[in-house]
Amino acid sequence: TTCCSRCGFSRTTPTCAAKSPSATGVTTWWPCCTIFLRTSKKEKVIRLSVYVLQNLTREYAFLGDMASLGVIFTVEKLSRRSFADEDIKGALEPLHSALEHDHVFMSSFDDYRQEVLSGHLSRDSHCHTSEKFWKENLNKIEADDYRIMKDLHELLSNSRDPETL
Repeated sequence: TTCCSRCGFSRTTPTCAAKSPSATGVTTWWPCCTIFLRTSKKEKVIRLSVYVLQNLTREYAFLGDMASLGVIFTVEKLSRRSFADEDIKGALEPLHSALEHDHVFMSSFDDYRQEVLSGHLSRDSHCHTSEKFWKENLNKIEADDYRIMKDLHELLSNSRDPETL
């Protein structure tokens, strides 16, 4: 049975688990929470997803996976949103702090790659305005047959998010 119609996750074919680099055993379901967090309009779904992800930040391995799924960008976007449920804001702060602490250890290009892979580009990111960033990272952009540029093209071709476009 499918428990997540948005990502196709099921007990027999955990599609969204493939998005989690270290997903194993019972932990393969958690990437669904990142999808719910990014796409849900219901505050109770957002609150539950934030709490689940917040609990997972206690395990360092999950922090890397969350970074690769672009959770920090989603959390930052949600932090700017207003909610009737005050618990959401309170839960977003520790989640953001944990992700930001881990985020400090990533390079600028890693930040950019994570942003592209998250599906949400942010104008606040320094890499969008820094000529130095592009000069320093040209070899990384060319790597893997320009994979990051192909991912960016796909994102821009398919996105409906006004901030991304």
